[in-house]
Amino acid sequence: MKFGIRQAISVLAPAVLAVVASHAGAATTCTYVPSSATSASFVIAVASNFYEPAQAFAQDFLSNSGTTATAVQVCADSTGNLKKQINGTASMPAAVGSKKYSLLLAADADTPAYFDTDPTGSTFKQTGASAFLYAYGIPVLYSQKVAKANLVQTATPGATASGYANPVKVNQTYVTKLAIGNPTLAPYGVAADDILVDMGQSGSTTDLGTSYTSNCSPSWTCTYSNIDYTQQAIQYASNNIKAGFVSKAQMCSDSISSSYYIEFPDYQTTQKGILINSTNSTQNAYSASMVGFMNTKKSADADSDGISDWNEFLISRCYKQI
Repeated sequence: MKFGIRQAISVLAPAVLAVVASHAGAATTCTYVPSSATSASFVIAVASNFYEPAQAFAQDFLSNSGTTATAVQVCADSTGNLKKQINGTASMPAAVGSKKYSLLLAADADTPAYFDTDPTGSTFKQTGASAFLYAYGIPVLYSQKVAKANLVQTATPGATASGYANPVKVNQTYVTKLAIGNPTLAPYGVAADDILVDMGQSGSTTDLGTSYTSNCSPSWTCTYSNIDYTQQAIQYASNNIKAGFVSKAQMCSDSISSSYYIEFPDYQTTQKGILINSTNSTQNAYSASMVGFMNTKKSADADSDGISDWNEFLISRCYKQI
């Protein structure tokens, strides 16, 4: 099941992983840019996979756009959790204080579409705002506990992967427990489920929420509330998770060698953003200026190599260019 067929995280097909146990929990991570700041001119919400790139871009915006904003607060979580915070069905993170998000950079296309065109969702966007494409993400199967050569095996049915002439599936002889993002919250969890469906390996799963240190039991697959917790579960030495699906961008941010992961580019995520109404006109204007700065980067080519400055930024952080 290739890119574009299933991107929704709010309505899932019957074949999707069934949750057999629930350990609810979500934790939004927020930081100031620059790091020395103790308050922010405005706050943006970003999908967990884009946390580090968003901080780098925020610094570029503050330093080079001519803005009068002095600091940006960047908050990261699963796209599903951020959606709930914006539409008021979940609490905003305490670190934000009285402010609200004025920009969402999601890991899918459907959530920005909800805020763009849905009669209820559109009440939360800035006047005149519309969804825009900012990145294509690449899912990877990652492990530091199982050798790359043992992560997959050639199989039919299977999924297409970089470096393999034939379809593959996860090698369950070595990957005895697998971590993915919760598909109801994390678009990379949806991508992982698409891959597992094509591999013929989807089934029941146990939701561990934020409990990345816990052993995965009783299911073969365990889900986590965002892709950052999924990565932590894969890396944690004392649980029984052997591998999992995350974003290639996380490998790039953490300088993880390609010898630890396999790419699945045919299952790329379409990542879109939208301006959100913070109810504060100044904060809204700052975020609109940030998107304008991004658009400038999309058209600029400072080194005249035929690749826009924004695409060079994406490529350097392991995203596909748009």
